[in-house]
Amino acid sequence: ILNALLLFTILLKLTGARFKAGMVALFFAIHPIQVESVAWLVERKTVLSTFFLLLAFYSYLIFVQKRKYAILALSSFFYAIGLMAKPIIMIFPFILMIIDYWPLKRLEKTGIIDCNNGHYAMSILLKWFSFLRLNIKVLLVEKLPFVLLTAISLVISMLSVHQPAMVINYESIPLHFRLVNFFVSILEYLRNLVWPVEFSIFYPFPQIIPTGKFLLGLILTVTVSVIFYQSRKTRPWLLVGWCWFLIALMPSSGIIQSGLWPAYANRFMYLPIIGILILLVWELDERIKGDYANVMKILLCIVLTVYFSLMTRVQNVYFTNSYSLFHRSLEVVPDNALALNNIAVHLGNLGRHKEAMTYLERGMKHFPTKPSYYQNYGIGLVADGDDEGAIRHFKKAISLDSKLHGA
Repeated sequence: ILNALLLFTILLKLTGARFKAGMVALFFAIHPIQVESVAWLVERKTVLSTFFLLLAFYSYLIFVQKRKYAILALSSFFYAIGLMAKPIIMIFPFILMIIDYWPLKRLEKTGIIDCNNGHYAMSILLKWFSFLRLNIKVLLVEKLPFVLLTAISLVISMLSVHQPAMVINYESIPLHFRLVNFFVSILEYLRNLVWPVEFSIFYPFPQIIPTGKFLLGLILTVTVSVIFYQSRKTRPWLLVGWCWFLIALMPSSGIIQSGLWPAYANRFMYLPIIGILILLVWELDERIKGDYANVMKILLCIVLTVYFSLMTRVQNVYFTNSYSLFHRSLEVVPDNALALNNIAVHLGNLGRHKEAMTYLERGMKHFPTKPSYYQNYGIGLVADGDDEGAIRHFKKAISLDSKLHGA
């Protein structure tokens, strides 16, 4: 709720458009894709880091208005706390750069150079010199504290995962395959925004990606980027919103992977969704014209609010307990090693070892190299009094992972 209120305050201060800012904040708060970040306890750090990011954002806007460097220091302080909560917000300096273009329009505050001299090459050169005549101190130097904090956070993050067991090397998953998956994930995120059903807490990283799906994601991304760039003068919110979306996705793009990395995850959309909502709300407001425009806008907002609220209510049900959460994940993604194991663990903790072992047997059949299945199956056999069978499974687990905890 606080993040939605802060987002509304920021957009209102940026644009003065109360209704549109309110709609973006409302949809940000109630969209079902946000449930994973809000309802899942381990993801509260995403919500917390975004809270401090928005505080830093609002403080920065006050600094732009009043030009008091104490306020800039306060903004940097909020940003530093946000980075400590979760470094996924390290894209903040780049967000500030794109809002300089719109809605702040600070890139227009420059001396005028006549670029229409009839010679294309000279025109491009003069445009570049015109850009250099901007107040670089205002546009770039003021962002140095955020860039410095981003660099420090990036180094610390890389050092913290600089262990062979944590970082997934490029031999296991090549760089080009990660890039291919990134473009496919853009398709999935956009689909989930429009049709928020069949969500899974975990989407396993794929072994094979269909070429057609990659090409569709690549063509869509490039085409939309080109169209929005060409429309930047008349509809700048399209380019800014799209850039916000793509930039905010980069920390979770999977170019660098550690731990159990998914193909994509709804929790990764907590911050990027703001960009999509900005471009959609502003563009719909611009497109809907006529005598009954206000009535149509209100009706559309009511319909979307009811739709998202109902879908969010359904999604919340799955976060009631671990079994319902991972059972739903298994329904959406049948070949889901994490879901099979976690369901079994949950059932085992309830003393329902027979049911748990059924899921583990399914896991061992489809994922025979996963040591956790054999370890947990051995625990179930111990509960049933089959110590010899348990020892065999424990030995199998250790042979697959000699550092397996508890085996």
